[in-house]
Amino acid sequence: MTATNNNMFWKFNNKDMRTGKLPTDFDLSSTKKEKGLKIPEGEGVWMDVAGERRKWEEGKVVTINTSFVHSTSNKSSEDRYVLIIDFWHPGLTPVERKCLEYVYDLRNKFERGEIPVRELRKSYNDNREPEGKGVKGIWGALTGKK
Repeated sequence: MTATNNNMFWKFNNKDMRTGKLPTDFDLSSTKKEKGLKIPEGEGVWMDVAGERRKWEEGKVVTINTSFVHSTSNKSSEDRYVLIIDFWHPGLTPVERKCLEYVYDLRNKFERGEIPVRELRKSYNDNREPEGKGVKGIWGALTGKK
C-alpha cells in the first residue's frame, strides 16, 4: 500500500526473513522517516547509513538522510515490517515530484510482481568486445596505458 501528496510519499515495507542485505543505494530526492512496526530480534536485522549501522525499534521513528549510501538486512527467521515516509526534497519542482511518484509507483508494482519481466532478447556474453576496445581502449589511447 502506498500513497502520495505534494510533500511526501509513504508505504509499508516488508523485508522477508532470511533475505540478507538489500542492495546499497542512495537517493537525492527525499529524506526518510521510518517507524518500526514489527522488528525481529537479533544481530542480522539492521540498517546501515553512511557506514553507521543501527537497528529499528518497534514503535519508534528514525530519520534517514538517503543522500548517503544506505542498505538494510534481515537475516532473522521472521519478517520485518516498517512504515516508510519519504519527504520530498524542498528543491524539487512539481514536475520532478510527479516524475518521482511515477517511478516509485512503477518500482512498487514491479516488487509486487504486477509487471511482467520478459526474457533477454540476446545474450551479451556472445558479443564481447575484444580486449583493448570500448572504454578500456579509450582509456589506453588517452593515457598510453594498456
